[in-house]
Amino acid sequence: MKKPNKVIIVVLAILVILVGGFYIFQSSTKTSGNSEDNQQVGSIQGSIIAKGYGVYRTLQNSTGAGNVIEVNLEVFVGDANYYIIDERIPEGWVVSDAAGGSTKDPGHIKWVEFSNAKDTIITYKLIAPTNQKTYSFSGNFVLGDSEEKTIIGNNEIRVG
Repeated sequence: MKKPNKVIIVVLAILVILVGGFYIFQSSTKTSGNSEDNQQVGSIQGSIIAKGYGVYRTLQNSTGAGNVIEVNLEVFVGDANYYIIDERIPEGWVVSDAAGGSTKDPGHIKWVEFSNAKDTIITYKLIAPTNQKTYSFSGNFVLGDSEEKTIIGNNEIRVG
C-alpha cells in the first residue's frame, strides 16, 4: 500500500474537524473477567506496546438487546505526532456517546488528533440492536506518516 501524502492527510483532518470537530478524551479500560480472554488481550496488546504504535479494540463478548456497551480503543502513537481513526459501527447499533468523535458519516465514528498526539484510551458507548446475532466491528487508522492499518483486537459481540 502506498504511503499517504502528508498534505492530503492534513486536509482530510481539517475537513473532518470542520464537519464535526472533536478531540480525544482519556478514559479507563474494563476486562471481561475471563482469564482466557484477558491472556489473549494481553498478548496482542503486549505486541502493540512492544512496537510502540497501533490501535487495539476491546469490547465484551456478549450483551442483551437494548443494553449499553463500552468499546475501548487503546491508541499507542509511538513517535507519531498525529493520528486519524475511523471506527465502523455494525448496522443497527446506536451511538450513545462518541467520546468526542465525529458521527457525521453514518455507521462511523472518527477521531483526529493532528498535533502533539499522545497515547490514550478512547471509550465510546453504543446501544445494542434488538436483532439477536453476532455483530462485527472494524476500523482503520493512520499514525503520522505510516500507512493505513486495521484496528486489531476484539471485533465481535453477540447480542442475545
